[in-house]
Amino acid sequence: MRNLLIGLLAIIVAALGGCGADEVLSESNAADQPDYNEVEVVQFPSTHTVLINDIHYEVTEKSHLFTVSEEEIEPETLKAGDLVELTHSPQPIDHSSTDQETILSLKLYDDEKSRSISKAIAHVMENQEIGVISSPQIKSVSQQLVTLQFNDIKNRQKFECIVNTQSLQFHIKKVNQAYTKKQP
Repeated sequence: MRNLLIGLLAIIVAALGGCGADEVLSESNAADQPDYNEVEVVQFPSTHTVLINDIHYEVTEKSHLFTVSEEEIEPETLKAGDLVELTHSPQPIDHSSTDQETILSLKLYDDEKSRSISKAIAHVMENQEIGVISSPQIKSVSQQLVTLQFNDIKNRQKFECIVNTQSLQFHIKKVNQAYTKKQP
């Protein structure tokens, strides 16, 4: 019996000895994939300011704007619907308004999936019939569908939209939740 156990142990050790790490052929870099629930959506860009979450951020010569691959970009590169990560100073541009701050850095997510999502969000922003929308926020992303919420400034209502990133078809419904302005 003892010899049988030793023999089985030897077979198991020999079998496991041949199990080595396989060669990795391809890997994704998780650092380049944003958490879409955390990114900011550009509402309106211009040469000197960018509107995000109803706050005007000033672009100065010290502002660092770049893509995920760390390629420098100009403010004119940004479009409504773009997905960005933003750091900003808490100081207002002019002392009369607390809704204007200065961009320290802005990272544009320009990978294929992010561009597809941006295009779908921009399509909704341009073609919805609600009115002037503000503070678009991504709530979820699946294979082809993006769920986002936004506010109607004029009527102070909140809406949810599901948009297909391939067909660009979308459906908007009113959310029974009070309109709230996101704090910076």
